[in-house]
Amino acid sequence: MAYFTHNDQNSAPHERVFHQPVQDDWADNPEDDYDDAMDDDGSYPQEPYDDDLEDEDPDDEPLTPEEKKMLRKGRFRVAAGIFDFFSVIAGTVVILIFIALLVSLITWLQSDFDQTFTLITRTFG
Repeated sequence: MAYFTHNDQNSAPHERVFHQPVQDDWADNPEDDYDDAMDDDGSYPQEPYDDDLEDEDPDDEPLTPEEKKMLRKGRFRVAAGIFDFFSVIAGTVVILIFIALLVSLITWLQSDFDQTFTLITRTFG
């Protein structure tokens, strides 16, 4: 009972996720935000710098630790669901094998009893 006491437990201090409101800085002048992507003549390049840029969402931001944890939980849930499916299939197969073994045992016992009683009736009868 050492682990279960009725004493008050100290709780961890609450930390706010956002210490200040998120402000939209894209509304002022988008060219200022992308000035490092411009060529020397002030125009944007026709080809992307990296082939992977076409596959990325421009609004994509790096994942926070909480989002990474949620993605990991989602992957584990999918893996657990797949494991549950295959374990149910394997359990059903094992049950069918045990039923076949029981039927085989009962059939063998019936034939063995028939032979035993036939031998007993011939010997003593």
